Amino acid sequence: MKTIKILGFLLLLGTSSLAQDLSCAEYFFNTDPGIGEGTPFNFTASQSIAETFDIPTTGLSPGFHNLFIRFSDANGLWGIAEGRTVYIQPTPEQDPAPTLSACEYFFNTDPGPGNAIAINILPQVKMPLSAGITTTGLEPGFHNLFIRFKDDKGIWGIAEGRTVYIQPAPEQSLTAVLDAYEYFFNTDPGIGQGTAISMQAGGKESTQAQINTSGLEPGFHTLFVRYRTEEGVWGLYEGRTFYIQPQLDDSTPPMITRAEYFFDTDPGKGLGNPIPVDEANEQKISPVIPLNGLQEGFHQVFIRLMDEHGRWGHSEGRTLYIAYHHEIPKIPLLSNAEYFFNTDLGQGKGIPFDFDDSTAVSFTQNIPLQDLPVGDHEIFIRFRNDLGVWSWVQSGSFTLTSTVNTETLRPDFLRVYPNPGSNVVKIEAKLIKQVTIYNHVGQIVLDQQYEEADLVEINTDSFDEGIYIVKVKAGEERTTVRLAIVN
Repeated sequence: MKTIKILGFLLLLGTSSLAQDLSCAEYFFNTDPGIGEGTPFNFTASQSIAETFDIPTTGLSPGFHNLFIRFSDANGLWGIAEGRTVYIQPTPEQDPAPTLSACEYFFNTDPGPGNAIAINILPQVKMPLSAGITTTGLEPGFHNLFIRFKDDKGIWGIAEGRTVYIQPAPEQSLTAVLDAYEYFFNTDPGIGQGTAISMQAGGKESTQAQINTSGLEPGFHTLFVRYRTEEGVWGLYEGRTFYIQPQLDDSTPPMITRAEYFFDTDPGKGLGNPIPVDEANEQKISPVIPLNGLQEGFHQVFIRLMDEHGRWGHSEGRTLYIAYHHEIPKIPLLSNAEYFFNTDLGQGKGIPFDFDDSTAVSFTQNIPLQDLPVGDHEIFIRFRNDLGVWSWVQSGSFTLTSTVNTETLRPDFLRVYPNPGSNVVKIEAKLIKQVTIYNHVGQIVLDQQYEEADLVEINTDSFDEGIYIVKVKAGEERTTVRLAIVN
């Protein structure tokens, strides 16, 4: 029976609700018979599936077909059918493979089957050929080599070709000795008519020279250099492009008479918002730029200046972020906590434990280990607030060995408070060595080393309002938490 092996991998994620286990699956070919009307197949119910299934193709005609698979969760909700195109091969006719009895090759032009140069072979069904092909008499350049076989019934196969290249015999020549250099700008005055570059007789292709650019106009030019051998043969010239800067005016620089700024889009020179210029010191400005009317988010502010001759300079830009004050949300209280080892069974399905503080948690908890096998493990802990929202999991790794004579693990947890914070945030952990804080775009806003402190205070007055990632190295452990800053 023909079958198709399908590797199934599906993961259902929920942003605001618990993920549901997949419980049913069905497949169909080409035409949808309706939800629940396809051919069912068995699998282990789970939130994610990574299994291989055999799909029978009995009854399908040779050619292309579309295979569709869909899944249903524990609530009876069916997902969208996922499709793939498959090809059913026709049943081949089984003929015995012929025995190869002769082989020949030729170059470029076919002299006809049986008239090419023979290659000695032993009669056999498969032919791993390795033969010396002579190229004597072929001109240097590209050629086509063809090989074909004949079976025991006297039938010649199609010639198989490959392109080969015959290299010309190398000519042995001595390296030429250079005896003259010359250069020119932009236009070739003719061989030997350029400006000479002094060099020592018997020189090589590497030299250094001062090139005089007097008389060249400001702007782009091309410099060309070529060499002559002692036999009087000039080589090809080699060119490079360079730029002549205009002569700088050494007089007093012009005074700045106007300044303007604009956000994001250039309205045109002279059409931006004016900035007052200090007549006593025209070379410096200290503008106070209002931000009224800008939407929250990223913007660019540009400033440009005009001199006393009415010439505007290039605009200079900086990126800024506008964040308006938001009402500080009520900090929810923690109501539940649970832990689990290695595999997440789902929110609310871990092993519950009690704690005292409902706003921040710092505790030592005895966790039984007698049911765990010897080896490497991970422990995960999470909390739920009084709004029913579960936190991210905090995790730690440990190794349980056969020589361990204890039944409990005592993990030390990091405490960051207040969170959200506004002016000062405190971090508690044992033997704090380093604290690194990243903003929402991954930039480091603080990286501080400590000498194994148990409590550090971070001044967040300069932090913008938003979400930050705090990475703490305490002892030999590293922990990451999220921190909200509100102004």
